Amino acid sequence: MITLQSLMSHIQTPKPIALAMTEMDARYAFEYDEPYWQGQLDALANWQTDQELATQLTPWDGRGEGFGGRYYALLKLAALAHNGYAHRGISMPIYDATMRFFTRILQSDAQTIDVAPYDLQWPIRQLTLREFRLGAFEYERTETAIQVHIPNDADLRTASRQASYRAARDFFTDYFPGDAAKSYECHSWLMAPGLAEVLPPESKIRQFQDDFEVIATDLSHEDVRKWVFGRTKAALIDWPEHTTLQRNLKTFLLKGGKLGVGVGRLRQTAIDR
Repeated sequence: MITLQSLMSHIQTPKPIALAMTEMDARYAFEYDEPYWQGQLDALANWQTDQELATQLTPWDGRGEGFGGRYYALLKLAALAHNGYAHRGISMPIYDATMRFFTRILQSDAQTIDVAPYDLQWPIRQLTLREFRLGAFEYERTETAIQVHIPNDADLRTASRQASYRAARDFFTDYFPGDAAKSYECHSWLMAPGLAEVLPPESKIRQFQDDFEVIATDLSHEDVRKWVFGRTKAALIDWPEHTTLQRNLKTFLLKGGKLGVGVGRLRQTAIDR
């Protein structure tokens, strides 16, 4: 197990938040020792739904720490999760890249822990050796496929995408051979066929989409509201137009266009080219 302080250094936790976490650790270190956290981490191994992690972290809400209590608990579990990486021989750079998820979930301008939280149910994947950051993308092990996730800082240039796909292929072959033959799938608004009417072929998003064969679509989903327009609750006419992508998508939707989501399966040619 690496220490909380070492973890925060590796994942570049903003200094004000790192200080708050260090102070919290001093308050709770005696009451909540390593066996306590190991028990919490072990309980996650048999998760059935994302809600289980939220339920497990709920007691931290009543300590007057607010979001900070949950965040502290997640970082303690992330530090302990390093043992699982070390046991399998997974490198520190991969651990670091994966656990930087906990820095990305803070708002980009976060200077205190009292910022609006991300969906805190998601980190169960990073904590239980189910999802890894390998270059541009995150890859999640599931029963039927390797799910490709796109972080908000992903580099969508061709060389970066290809390097990530190859890194994932090699990683699962080396560390999880039972998953090596599974297909790679992406369930996202980035797979929506309607993007062809919004973005030019040379756009990085379109090029990323072309790496996949779209095998299913659902026009009823509004993931674009969450991921492109900042989870706005406003009426469509009032959605923000700060970027070219926002303006183009909003115009498309106002004209009656449907975007939804798609499921894409990674083409072998995207890895081999």
